[in-house]
Amino acid sequence: MNTAEALSALIDQSALTQALRALQNEVAGLRREIAELKRKGAQQVSPDLLRLKEVAVRLNLSTKSVRRLVEEGLLRRIAGCRHILIPASEIVSYQQKALLATPPA
Repeated sequence: MNTAEALSALIDQSALTQALRALQNEVAGLRREIAELKRKGAQQVSPDLLRLKEVAVRLNLSTKSVRRLVEEGLLRRIAGCRHILIPASEIVSYQQKALLATPPA
């Protein structure tokens, strides 16, 4: 093996070692995140919570209209979630309020 080949092999080995260390650090970080989530007790979505689209279907509205109802405070959403989750009981309450607000024909 000449000097150039030896140097090339050494560089390849060094690059692989660096890549391996980077992956090991990433895995360690992911393990810490998993442990933290377990410690916090990741919340599971309850079956009585509905996503925006499910609420829209039940109320026969567009998803945009449901968003507006949430923004106006007419439908309560679960805070702290990335997705808009609405308790099923909120739909019943909203429908009852809407019926009471509708003038008789």
